[in-house]
Amino acid sequence: MTGVRAAMRSVNARGRRNFLSGDLTPGIGALVLMLALVAALGWSNSIHPRRLLGWHEGMLAGTAAAPDQYRVLTPTLADLIFWIRAPEDPAFVTWVLRHSYFILHFFAFTVAGFFFLSFCRRWMNLPRALLCVALLMGISSVSNLYGFMQVTDPLHLMFVTIGLWAIQRRVHLLLVAAMVIGATNREGILVLAGYYALMEWPRPRREVVPITLLLVVVWAATYGALRLAYGPREYAADVVMLAYNFGNVWVLLPLLLLLVPLGLTAFQRPSGEWPAVLRRAALVAPPFILLHLVIARVEEVRLLLPLLPVLIPLAVLGISEPNQGECETETAADCEA
Repeated sequence: MTGVRAAMRSVNARGRRNFLSGDLTPGIGALVLMLALVAALGWSNSIHPRRLLGWHEGMLAGTAAAPDQYRVLTPTLADLIFWIRAPEDPAFVTWVLRHSYFILHFFAFTVAGFFFLSFCRRWMNLPRALLCVALLMGISSVSNLYGFMQVTDPLHLMFVTIGLWAIQRRVHLLLVAAMVIGATNREGILVLAGYYALMEWPRPRREVVPITLLLVVVWAATYGALRLAYGPREYAADVVMLAYNFGNVWVLLPLLLLLVPLGLTAFQRPSGEWPAVLRRAALVAPPFILLHLVIARVEEVRLLLPLLPVLIPLAVLGISEPNQGECETETAADCEA
C-alpha cells in the first residue's frame, strides 16, 4: 500500500495543467457538440426500435442473457431519464425510451470529445486535434451498423477517453474512478490497465506496478460483484467466434476498412518518430484485436472503439509536423515519458 500511496502522489506539472486551457472557446465548444450530436444520431439510428423496450425491461428485471446483464450502467441511467410512462401506448413508450438513450449517448460522446481534444493537444495544434475529434465521432456514428442491441459502447468510449487523459496527466484518482464506474458498464474497460502499464513504463517500477495492480484489482472486484449479484447465465451468442470470423472473408472487411487507412496514414511517418507514449500505447492494439478475433464478431467495428483514441492521433500525426502541441513548451521527459 505504501507503493500505491507514493504512486498516487506522483503527479507532475502535466497533471496539474488546466483542462483545455485556452482552447475552450464558444466556437470550439459548439464544434465538439455538433460532432457529438452526429455520433449520437448515427448510434441512435442503429438501435433496433422494436426490440428495445423488451431488452431494456429484461436488463432492469435481471433476466437478460450474458454478457449484457453484467453491463448495467447504461440501461440504469437511461431509465432515470426515461421518466414519462404511458403503458397503454407501447409505441410512445418505445419512442421516449429511444430518446432517453439518445440523450445519454449524446452526453457520452460530448464528454469523450472534450477529453479526447485535450488528450490530442499534447502533440498537435488545435485544428489537427479537432480533426482527431471529427474522425472519432464520424467513425463512431457508423461503427454499430452490424450491432443488434448495443447501447453500452458510447459510455465505454467515454470512460476510455477519460482514462487515457487521466493517464496522460497522471490524475490517478480519476483513472481509478473511470475503471470502477466503467466496469459497471462494460468489462472491456480493463484495457485501461494495459494502457497505463505501457504508457507509464519508463517511470520507476515501484510507481507503475502498484497502480497497474490496483486498476486490475478494482476492476475484478467491481465486475466480480456484478457476476455474483446476477449469477451465472447462458450467453446470448457463442463464446468462441473463430469459425464465424474466418468462415467468410467478407466478415473481416469492416475491420480492414477501419484499420488499413489509419495504419497507412500513421506509417507515413516512421514509427520511431511517433511520440514515445503513443508508440507504447499502440502496443495494446495487436493483443486486443487478436482477442476479439477469438471471442467476438469482428465485423462489429464498434468493438474497436477503445483503440481509436490512440490510433487516430497517430494517423493525424503521420501527416502533421511534429511538436505543434503543448509539448513545444514542456520538457522532453514530460512529453515522452
